[in-house]
Amino acid sequence: MKDNPSGAFRALLDEYESALQRRQNEAESAPESVLGLLRTRDEIDRALERERTVGKENLDRLLALDRHLQEQAGALAQALDWPAYRHSLGVSPKSWWWHLDTLVESETPEKLVWLWQGARFGLWTINLGLLGTLAGRFFSGASGLMEVFTIALPSLLVLMQANNELTASGREGFNRLFNRLNIPPRWYEAARFVPTVVLFGGLLGIWFTQPQFSEEMNRQGSKAEERGQWARAERDFLKALALNGANLNAAYNLGNLYEELQNFDSAKKYYMIAAKGGVADAYNNLGRLYIRQNQYSEAILLLNDGLAIVENQERQTEDVDPELNKVKYSLLKNLGWAKLRQGESFSRANQLKPIDYTDAKFQLQVAIGIASDPELKSSILNPGAAHCLLAMVLEAEQSPESLDQWRQCYDLVGQRLGARDIRNPEEEAWFALAKQKLTLAGESLP
Repeated sequence: MKDNPSGAFRALLDEYESALQRRQNEAESAPESVLGLLRTRDEIDRALERERTVGKENLDRLLALDRHLQEQAGALAQALDWPAYRHSLGVSPKSWWWHLDTLVESETPEKLVWLWQGARFGLWTINLGLLGTLAGRFFSGASGLMEVFTIALPSLLVLMQANNELTASGREGFNRLFNRLNIPPRWYEAARFVPTVVLFGGLLGIWFTQPQFSEEMNRQGSKAEERGQWARAERDFLKALALNGANLNAAYNLGNLYEELQNFDSAKKYYMIAAKGGVADAYNNLGRLYIRQNQYSEAILLLNDGLAIVENQERQTEDVDPELNKVKYSLLKNLGWAKLRQGESFSRANQLKPIDYTDAKFQLQVAIGIASDPELKSSILNPGAAHCLLAMVLEAEQSPESLDQWRQCYDLVGQRLGARDIRNPEEEAWFALAKQKLTLAGESLP
């Protein structure tokens, strides 16, 4: 284009300048005047593409007018829904005048865009880490509706935020939303931080409610075990521990499940976790497993530790606690058993007789006293076991009182066998031994 062939290009510059002045004189930017201004700038751009040269004077004037337009970006940014117009008109990224809102967006009052972006991306990274950890815990093993609903929503929000942060269309969508909410473009970076914080709060809420989820999984595992659904129970107990490694009830229940399944190594592992957390029942069951494996000294140490825990809890409880007495009975019974077996083992190894069974007898007599209390009878599941063991102690001492204890052993264990309520295999062996002793003594049996 020649410098002034009929003044066409200069006329466009005059129109551009007039539009800028009219807009500057307006109290508020009317959408129609802003669109007219942008259309004029479009025409200038098309004219530049048609003409080979427009002259240095015209180019200098255009640069000055463009600078003037950029200076008004803050006032113009609120006049239009800029992302919507760009989307509908298919505006090219090189048409910078249609992106004035983004120019304002990058100029916060304190020039702290970098701070908002750094904080947002830093917190977003934390959100991803939290979500990954939570998903790994909730989806460990098979998963149900609870796990899906708990993790699905924050996962969806993280994916949406990733799209909004990392794609041009996502950023445009955010800009359209902020525009509709009348948020000034200079605050867009700060506004983008809000959903990141909200998501962080939601994930943090799930994180701190893991103990509640863990306890629910523990309850479900107990119900599954009662129904004989061993695999389901194992899965639920393991998930309870994945959600909360300090869930001592779940650790104890898992140990108990493994013991029932004859997986004694795994049972000891989880009993030990529960015992270290102060669960007296776990000390009792660990001690019983060590007795079965002929490790009597280790069993005695564990059972004494469990008794110390129970006695400390008794001192802190004013009323009689049936559950505490139930555990105390089992600990005393197993402690008497361990001392009996330890004495027998020592006698065989050293060819010594008689061995002093006073301590074993005392523990078993105290256990029998607990089980015979009318108020506590219903809480003791295997009252015959202590009588069986005491009968063995008295027989080792060659006491005639052993026969009466064998009778108690036979009657009480027999009741449990009749009710199919025997879980410890040694009780069946003791029942058979009691029957044999009573038969040899000429006792009548039912």
